[in-house]
Amino acid sequence: MIVPAKKLLAALLALLVCFSPALVSAQQIMAPSPGAELQLVDDPLYRGDVFYYRGDYYRAITQYELFLMRNADKDQGDAVRLKIAWLYAQAGKLAASADILKQIITTRPEADRMAAWARIYFGDVASKAGQGKVATRAFMDLFNKCDGFVVTGQKEKTPNAVGAGDCLYLKSYAKLGLARHYASVHEFEKSVEALRTLPEKSPLKVKADEIAAHVDGLVLPRKRPALAGALSIIPGLGHFYIEEYGAGIWAMIFNGAFIYGMADSIASKRYGQATLIGLVELIWYTGTIFGAVSGAHRFNRDARRVVEDGLESDLSKIDDDQPWPVRFPVDSNPVQLQWQWRF
Repeated sequence: MIVPAKKLLAALLALLVCFSPALVSAQQIMAPSPGAELQLVDDPLYRGDVFYYRGDYYRAITQYELFLMRNADKDQGDAVRLKIAWLYAQAGKLAASADILKQIITTRPEADRMAAWARIYFGDVASKAGQGKVATRAFMDLFNKCDGFVVTGQKEKTPNAVGAGDCLYLKSYAKLGLARHYASVHEFEKSVEALRTLPEKSPLKVKADEIAAHVDGLVLPRKRPALAGALSIIPGLGHFYIEEYGAGIWAMIFNGAFIYGMADSIASKRYGQATLIGLVELIWYTGTIFGAVSGAHRFNRDARRVVEDGLESDLSKIDDDQPWPVRFPVDSNPVQLQWQWRF
């Protein structure tokens, strides 16, 4: 039987359409370039980034230190050291972080960009370590001297020197660091002042002003410890004042029961029993007063902590304090995880 030409052509087109995805897929499957994957996996800088993104900071630090053992040049080595210092700070190893940052600051030119960022991180580390004066001095020194770094770098032709654009960001991050520090010690007025004094041309200025306006408008609820103690002369009233209603009800019930038992014992002339109940009631009554006073302090501390946590959360949304990749020269950037495996 002879198949008409039109039917034959239609059948060929149908087969082509059916098998074209397979042909395309076959073309997309490419053999990996020999040794490319192995070379990348063998790079401790790449492995360090992998561990970092997994949240395994200590293994990341180990890989970065292995990279430093390969005699990296000064710029690239200090870039990796700055990463190590930042990871130590995240892991709570503040002394180790501070030592590395000091090494970077003291061994690089004063007008160097990396040394300037090391000063920012040193201020953060000092704040976390409870060294408030050291932290504020680090931030304010950088804020006040940054413009001079620009002039010095141009005059001395310092490689990788702080530029005018860098200085704008450095000043902004210095003020954000101050705001974060003052929030951590509950000095919210100073924190607001630091946010409002960001450079006018800073890209972070708008958000910082919004946060400052919000915090400045807050009225913290406060309970007076002396008043809570005075009200507790009548058991339970002090706890009602600090809004611990359950504790106030129990204080009324137990103190009332002990007072009734002591009065009934006296009326029944059981003075030994009355004395014993009276001693227990004295302890309970005193505890009720001190409980109300400490509860007032706890109420005030929790109110400040809520503002601190909220301010820290807001600042974290405008402050990306990771030291890579855009802050370093191109030849100092770590390998980025944009490379994809081919199967």
